[in-house]
Amino acid sequence: MARIFRFVDCLGRELYSINDPEEKLPVPAIQQVVSIGADNMRVELVTREATNVYRVRVRALPADPA
Repeated sequence: MARIFRFVDCLGRELYSINDPEEKLPVPAIQQVVSIGADNMRVELVTREATNVYRVRVRALPADPA
């Protein structure tokens, strides 16, 4: 069964949804920095909504100056 990660902001708006059919991605840890595309985010909370559905609340990090 595939795992699904729903990344949401502090208001609960979904930013990204990742389907992990082979369950290769680790469940993010609190305070971990994750990157999706060009966006860097810090994990604030991880909750399990269903058997294989994880809700990951994140906060955007400022872009690194070039």
